[in-house]
Amino acid sequence: MSDVQSLSLNQVAYGVARDPTKLDLFMVGDDGDVHTAAWDQDAAAQTWQGWWPIVAGGVPAIPGSSLTAVARDPTKLDVFLVGADGNVYTAAWDRNAQNGEWQGWWPIVAGSVPAIPGSEVFAVARDPMKLDVFVVGADGNVYTAGWDGNAATAGWQGWWAIGASGSVPAVPGTALCAVSRDPQKLDVFLTGADGNVYTAGWDGNAAAAGWQGWWLIPDGGGVPAVPGAMVYAVSRDPAKLDVFLVGYDAVVYAAAWDQNANGSAWAGWWPIAGGSAGFAIPGTPIYAVSRDPTRLDVFVSGADGVYTAAWSQTEDAQNWHGWWAIASSAPAPAVPGGAVFGVTRGPTKLDVFVIGSDAKMYTAAWDQNADQQWHGWWPIAN
Repeated sequence: MSDVQSLSLNQVAYGVARDPTKLDLFMVGDDGDVHTAAWDQDAAAQTWQGWWPIVAGGVPAIPGSSLTAVARDPTKLDVFLVGADGNVYTAAWDRNAQNGEWQGWWPIVAGSVPAIPGSEVFAVARDPMKLDVFVVGADGNVYTAGWDGNAATAGWQGWWAIGASGSVPAVPGTALCAVSRDPQKLDVFLTGADGNVYTAGWDGNAAAAGWQGWWLIPDGGGVPAVPGAMVYAVSRDPAKLDVFLVGYDAVVYAAAWDQNANGSAWAGWWPIAGGSAGFAIPGTPIYAVSRDPTRLDVFVSGADGVYTAAWSQTEDAQNWHGWWAIASSAPAPAVPGGAVFGVTRGPTKLDVFVIGSDAKMYTAAWDQNADQQWHGWWPIAN
């Protein structure tokens, strides 16, 4: 076992829930290797185990850089990052193959997308046999590549530019987010160099093949965002999308799209639960989850801890509620404005993760069937 004893304060981690009883967490360590830790409710210990290096020394990563991960099904995991050479790399784990050992790292269509070393990458699984990866290149264009385990031509295909060159004023290397509303639909989002939020979409069932966009959210823009700031999106069902960010004015905003309402137009931006309540920092990373089609939960690091707000379509006139400090009796030593992310293991369970100011990773958990209180923060395997 490899211990991750010290983390960079600007480090980024990413986690997934493979099923309601399993969590997996990933980060690029200060040694440049990707490390993972895991929690299994069915295991005897029921504690976090790790950190283990994934194919140690096999990828030229920048210490502390960003990565992303997906769980294609409870037995499969895929991790992606942009290496120190500007190529996008992936590694994979299949519990039923290769003795359950991680395999990789493999470059995705090596050398054909000019990415900034160590920059952001995002991936989604449309079904257990399909993966799509997105990155903003050094030229400011958005690129995508795809893998289809059922295709006659094995391997990754791409990179393809989304939209004509220069059609979206992106900041090179900026963070973006993508969602798959169903196996035939993809939507990607980013904050441009002009502070507006843009989206593009792909529909495998549409008459017009290929990606469509970019479109402003809403038409004409209207949110005072920091250029290149992180935007996060979730799909509550195939006809609904919700997007979140922290604006230039430190207010937390939401926008929404409903295929069955408003003529399929985007609506927003609305401040969530009174905005930021004074704790957010402009451009702070934000994270959101949908526990079921009627519920949304948002997480953000403030100046003095981690906060959450919640929305339910079936309760209290559909208003946002919060902001609440998570586990306020034992607040995480969070870095103001630092990255926080959450996962949902089911409609009644939430888990949140943050790297603290003491350079350790912490987690907190909420269970609607217990006492409906947040509990934590617990250090993860370090």
